[in-house]
Amino acid sequence: MTEQIYMHEKNKERNKTILQSTKNLQKWKHDYSNHLAVIHELIKTKSYHQLSQYVSLQRESLPQTFPMISTGHHIIDAILTDKYTIAQSENISFMYSVVLPEHLPINDIEITGILGNLLDNSIEACINIDRKKDTPPQINVFLKPQRSMFHIHVENSSPGNYLYKHNGQLNSTKTDDNDHGKGLANVREIAERHSGFCNITAGENSFITDVYIPLLTER
Repeated sequence: MTEQIYMHEKNKERNKTILQSTKNLQKWKHDYSNHLAVIHELIKTKSYHQLSQYVSLQRESLPQTFPMISTGHHIIDAILTDKYTIAQSENISFMYSVVLPEHLPINDIEITGILGNLLDNSIEACINIDRKKDTPPQINVFLKPQRSMFHIHVENSSPGNYLYKHNGQLNSTKTDDNDHGKGLANVREIAERHSGFCNITAGENSFITDVYIPLLTER
């Protein structure tokens, strides 16, 4: 129980960070038209020195990208937007597809616990790949109802280095933090809490996680 409370708090913290990141992107987009108006006016008045200073200042505060993913669910939007932005900055191909059921079988913190952990692991795996080829590493994610289950699928390129525990489950290859290795366990625990399950396929060049959670039935 203590471990569950700890992971719940970690997921709440992750959720808060992701939402704040997305709010920052939304704020910059909101201010974008104002920035253009200032630049236009400085050009019109030929205030080129001021213009140069203004543009330099804005370039320092400009996010590398500001995609705003819209799926109809604000938490999923925030997570995907945040991870998509990070992936782009690391030259990682990021593909996603989202079809949501009328009622999600898990709450916002649990969504963050599953999707946030899986995508963090995917990004880290892609960053650690030795890039000898021109093709960038890839992350593919989809969420959709499948029969009577909510299916979360995350697939990423992988360097193919895995460690296993005595029970056959994957172990973390990370050693520098006490939280390392708990991500997949957290995902599995959330799925099983809702009578679902988690399948992991660790291949030579790819790592696939499929999470299945029973959809809520109408009463």
